[in-house]
Amino acid sequence: MLHRHLVAWLRSFFVSDFGRPARGPAPLFAALAFVLVVIGVLVLQPWGMSSSAGPAPVGATEDCTVRSVQDGDTVTLACNAQERRVRLWGIDAPELGQGDWGRLARSGLTARLRKENVRLEVLDTDQYGRTVGRIWLGKTDIGLEQVHAGRAAVYREFNNSSEYTTAEAEARRAGRGIWEAPGAQQTPWLWRRLNPR
Repeated sequence: MLHRHLVAWLRSFFVSDFGRPARGPAPLFAALAFVLVVIGVLVLQPWGMSSSAGPAPVGATEDCTVRSVQDGDTVTLACNAQERRVRLWGIDAPELGQGDWGRLARSGLTARLRKENVRLEVLDTDQYGRTVGRIWLGKTDIGLEQVHAGRAAVYREFNNSSEYTTAEAEARRAGRGIWEAPGAQQTPWLWRRLNPR
């Protein structure tokens, strides 16, 4: 229906009331507007992807493909033809504004998840509308791996898992990643409070 109205509207610019081709700038402007709309649709919404996906239901699991990594604890996934921005549950990685520490966290996660197929376990939705969940690569919990590698701290306000705290303790003892030297990289939640955007 909408398609028919669009065709009729475009036709009104290209054909005069007497059935002859229209003259003047109107046909050129109509063609230009049409091309810009098509380009906008193609650029802003990739084929087969719904960018306006609502939050994933808590408890759901989805098979997904990694599209991009924003930082050490946030990724964008393509799940069932919908794009989901996912915050890894229970961890907090240094922000990109924290220099080398933020880049270390992101590059480690990027190297691990480069265009991989993963399983998303949905646990919550955060205040920004992001899905909060665990991402599994085979049998590996990627958030837990970030903590064990010293690329993120356990976000104790939301996570009291002994598995995570044990992994963090091991990373601390070994001086891996953020535990190499004392500093704000070990408590990204406090750094954000002191450095609001």
